[in-house]
Amino acid sequence: MDLGSYLEDNGITIKWFSEQLGVSHFQVSNFCRGRVSLNTRFWRQVVHISKGAVTYDDLINMNFISYKRNKDERERAFRLQSKRFEELSIQQGKE
Repeated sequence: MDLGSYLEDNGITIKWFSEQLGVSHFQVSNFCRGRVSLNTRFWRQVVHISKGAVTYDDLINMNFISYKRNKDERERAFRLQSKRFEELSIQQGKE
């Protein structure tokens, strides 16, 4: 079970859970949304607090999704910047 589903299913707030971990609620929120990875030093606490409902495998999968999403976003941003640079170069060549 991913962490976001666990929190929702059990009526647990991100604020409360983040306090238990000792991290900001933004970090937990972004992790649940796949925007950032959760440092592995917190994994044991997540499994413990969730009483095993969130497993190490779940956390590995969530970190992989975050890594892949961020990698895809970096590649997309690089392609966009390259395209803009190419367009500027063409415009400057016409002047």
